Amino acid sequence: MNMIDQNSDLLRASPAISVARIQRAVAEYYQLSVADLLSPTRTQEIALARHVAIYMASVITRKSYTVLGNHFGGRDHSTVSHAVSRIERLKNADSEISTTLDDLRRMLPSIEKRSTDAMFEAMAERARINRIARQKNPENTQADAIACVVAGPAIDIRDRLRDVFGEVVQIHATIRPGVKMELLLSATGTWTILEVDQKTMTASIIDRGTNWKRSSQSIPEFPGNKEKKS
Repeated sequence: MNMIDQNSDLLRASPAISVARIQRAVAEYYQLSVADLLSPTRTQEIALARHVAIYMASVITRKSYTVLGNHFGGRDHSTVSHAVSRIERLKNADSEISTTLDDLRRMLPSIEKRSTDAMFEAMAERARINRIARQKNPENTQADAIACVVAGPAIDIRDRLRDVFGEVVQIHATIRPGVKMELLLSATGTWTILEVDQKTMTASIIDRGTNWKRSSQSIPEFPGNKEKKS
C-alpha cells in the first residue's frame, strides 16, 4: 500500500487527472522540462521537482509505485517510495514545500489540455518533418532531436494511442542497444511507429499515418527487423 496521507488538505485523489498533466504542471512551476523530470539527472533542483511530481502523482492518481516508476523514466518501486516518503516528511516540516504543493494543486485545472485531435495533428506533422529529415540524411542526428519534440513516457503514449485510435503494438524490433522500434496498428488502419529508449522508457513518435494495409504495405525496414509479434 502506498504510504501517503490520505486526508491531505493540499491534494485530493482525482483519477481523471493524468500523471502527464502533473508532470507538465511541476515542470512549468520549477521552470524545467518534463524531460528533466524523466532524466537520470540528480541535481538538487531537478531531484526535488521530480520527487514533488512523483508525490503528487501518487496522491492524486493512486497508481501503484511500480506503475508510477514506469511513468518517471523506468524508476523502480524503492525509488518512488523514497520520493513519496521524502515529500511527505518535508511538507510537514517545511512551509515552502507545503506552499508549493498547494500552488501546484491550484495550477492543475488550468494546465492547458489540448484536444486529442489537435495534439495528434501536431504529432503527425512533427513525424512528417522527422521522416523527411531521416530520408534526406539517415545519419543526421538532428532527426533524433526533431523526434524528441513529440517524446514522452512510453506508457503514456501507448495508452493514448490505444484509447483514442485503438492502436496496439503489433511488431517490435531492436535497432541498436537499448533502443527499439514499435509499430502500432488499429483495426481501422491507423498506424504509428515509435522509437523507444529502453533505459528511460521514453518514446518518440517518428512516423504515423491513417491507411495501413498489411496485405499491400510492407513492414518498415527496421535495422535488424525480425518482425517480432507482441
